[in-house]
Amino acid sequence: MERMETMTPDFSALSEEKKAKIEFIHNFDFSRIKARMNVDYPSTPKHINALEKELKRFLSLFVVEEDGEHFFTESADDLWHYFILHTKEYKEFCKKVYGRFLNHNPILPDETPLYLSAYNKTKELYTKYFGKPSVKLWGKNGVCCSGCSGRFDPIPLLN
Repeated sequence: MERMETMTPDFSALSEEKKAKIEFIHNFDFSRIKARMNVDYPSTPKHINALEKELKRFLSLFVVEEDGEHFFTESADDLWHYFILHTKEYKEFCKKVYGRFLNHNPILPDETPLYLSAYNKTKELYTKYFGKPSVKLWGKNGVCCSGCSGRFDPIPLLN
């Protein structure tokens, strides 16, 4: 069984506002979303909690580096899908954390070579703050899973 590298993220260079947003993400309650996903795709608590941890880390990357597009691995992307299906909660989360909607952009398998560089850039940013990503969830270095990416809507969420 693969052991995930554990480290305490170093957010000391970030503003207090960004730190507060990351703390909000870390403390966000995904229990209802995980329960819904577990109905459709039964899994062990250990696995679904690992997906939650990865999603929270991924969503934190948009606080750390707001510009550009970040790519998420397909194997951990399903929980993001279920979060988006909870449209009210997802919209409120995006408004509170980012002030705008975080779009979800599916990538088809034949498109993955186009995004390999950006995918690896996301993994590098992830490594900087969270340590080496799980090979089980993120794939081997240089291998872009046909996952999804996120990019902000340019228009702020007002209501």
